[in-house]
Amino acid sequence: MVTTFFSRQTAQFFHLGLASLLCGVLLVPTISSSFTTDRWALLLLAFVSALMILSADRGNLTRRMPSHFWQKGVLGLVVLSILVGMNFHLDKLMIFAGVLLVIWISVHLFTCSSTHYFCAFLCLCFFVPPPSGVEATVGVWLAHQEASLFVAIGQFFSMPVYQFGPQIISGGEAVTVNSDCSGTLLFSPAVLGCLVVAATGNRSLKHRICITLAAVPIAFFLNLGRFAVLIGVNFNAPENIAAGFHDFLGWVVMPLIWLLPILCSSAALKVQFIWPAKAIGGGAVLIGWTAGALLIAFIQMPNHDVRLFPPGFLPVYMDGWVGRPITIPGSETRILGADFSARRLYSNAASDREILVTVMYHSDTRKAAQHSSQKCFEALGWHTSVQLPSQLGTGLTVENMTVRNYNQIQSVAEVRVSASALPIYLAQGVIRFQFVETNLVPNATRLGTVLQFLQAVKIKQEKAP
Repeated sequence: MVTTFFSRQTAQFFHLGLASLLCGVLLVPTISSSFTTDRWALLLLAFVSALMILSADRGNLTRRMPSHFWQKGVLGLVVLSILVGMNFHLDKLMIFAGVLLVIWISVHLFTCSSTHYFCAFLCLCFFVPPPSGVEATVGVWLAHQEASLFVAIGQFFSMPVYQFGPQIISGGEAVTVNSDCSGTLLFSPAVLGCLVVAATGNRSLKHRICITLAAVPIAFFLNLGRFAVLIGVNFNAPENIAAGFHDFLGWVVMPLIWLLPILCSSAALKVQFIWPAKAIGGGAVLIGWTAGALLIAFIQMPNHDVRLFPPGFLPVYMDGWVGRPITIPGSETRILGADFSARRLYSNAASDREILVTVMYHSDTRKAAQHSSQKCFEALGWHTSVQLPSQLGTGLTVENMTVRNYNQIQSVAEVRVSASALPIYLAQGVIRFQFVETNLVPNATRLGTVLQFLQAVKIKQEKAP
């Protein structure tokens, strides 16, 4: 009997370890990319929220454990998601399979009801990146609404402010409500905090749904308060201090908005969170397995910077142009949504011109379409006026637009380079070049400069048939 017990324990340990190893590999893409898009904080909150739900002390509640059929169904869904994701190159489906695998592992470490596993699953679903088009559209719309609300409040109190799209203008100063400032990023931690509260205590389904939906007003009104402080700082403080305070306040408000519903619930209901010894021991082992998988997978991941874009892809010198590297801000990197991006500011002393050139590589053509220059500028709070795209040659499409941000007007040319026009070492995907300069330069001159840059980076320019 003792031998049988240890055999079962060894088999269970092996299965959990193998599952956690696969789980780590599946979640590598979203975890590694989160450090470049600042999503790592949200992933951390999602993991902690799920752990709190699974570890909450539910007193004498009746615990309906998931059946073996339920567990086998989850494993079947994991296998199906992996097969479909590999076959159709759907990275998000692979991440979803990793999330399901975490829940399957949790069943063997925690004693909970199916409701709590489901709430933990909803928290971990934040590991899956949302559709970029939906997030950008909602963010831009919400930014306009919040700008309108602040202008209405300011004018009610006889303040000299008016609105220009998502911008609030007073005198010669303008504050932009971009998609990041609109509150869409704060909605996620608010939902996570409310899910923790909804999963704890003896509540009805209707009560749990109402608590979860309360995340919408919580995120909206707290973001209004945050933005009210930022408006005051932007209008009265130097630009460098205002920019630093903007980032600082964002990092402060994000965990605060997650913690607010949890603290209110804990104070009112005296919810306690327990950490069973079994969960700690098993969790430590699985974290070790997962960390090993992450380390191995991260070491074996190809370096896109070296493999796709060799040194000098954007040249430093080019027929009278001198370029210096420019760091792309983290918020803009997230909006660009590229697998790799680089930027240089080129100057030409003879013609007294400056052009900001950004190159972006997307392995997924659909993702490239979702992150066009028009959508990215609108997400940053700019007005756009777009002309119809035109063909420069086989596999080369150029789209010209004029963008305006209060007192700044610029011309933007975006060139999409598909596989047929790419250099030999770029076998797949889409490259986008973005050329930004003042709108005072004639279109024909700007187009000639664009073609000059494309030739310098070895982009084919055969005429379309």
